[in-house]
Amino acid sequence: RKHDTRRRCIGAISGAHHASSLLDLLFSIYRLQLAIAKPPAMGDKSKIADRKSKGLCHGLDENIERSGAVGAGGGRPGPVQALRFECLIADGKAGHCCVRKNVGGKLYSLNYDRVCAANVDPIEKKPLFHFLPGSRSFSIAAPGCNFRCEFCQNWQISQSALETGRIDGEALPPEQIVEAAVRSGCKSIAYTYTEPTVFMELAADCARPAREQGLANVFVSNGYLTPEAIDFAADWLDGINVDLKAF
Repeated sequence: RKHDTRRRCIGAISGAHHASSLLDLLFSIYRLQLAIAKPPAMGDKSKIADRKSKGLCHGLDENIERSGAVGAGGGRPGPVQALRFECLIADGKAGHCCVRKNVGGKLYSLNYDRVCAANVDPIEKKPLFHFLPGSRSFSIAAPGCNFRCEFCQNWQISQSALETGRIDGEALPPEQIVEAAVRSGCKSIAYTYTEPTVFMELAADCARPAREQGLANVFVSNGYLTPEAIDFAADWLDGINVDLKAF
């Protein structure tokens, strides 16, 4: 069942004529990245929150109501992880991506209401091959990334939280983002420019009403995410372009 779910999730990857082989490729990349990446130490282990419920990055539990108690709001504690670093975050500390914070045993998204880019792009810019060809995609981003690529072309927004401690952006409700996409004549919403898995909560809240409006949802991602995150997004993510970060 999970295999079929993940296949649906990545079925629109560029050139997706053979979903099973692409699935194997995606998980080969995942295993390679897992082998070369080492999760950072996140403070005194004696102070680390309980792994199952309090401080495991990133929380995606849909039954938790959001709270605006910390900075940019959007808190959503939960046991499902989005990124392979799976940071254990001490109380009062942020994770490797610098946009998740453990406050009193609850994990908060610091970039949920910090949209830092919104543009109308051709879908081919993502790039996605034979996916709604010739259409336009409403493309958004929030600050942050789980990678530290020296060659990043969008480093001003992907690395700002790490380098300056600032998480800048505008509060745009998901409904407003979907309305803007429809109004601009787009056929999809792309979560791109930075790393969509670090603003997974915002992406999910946009994607579901977008589907109701007939819009597709696509990621431009480094692919360094967990099987749980793939399952989480399977019902609303229509395509993903996994960039290789090795050049």
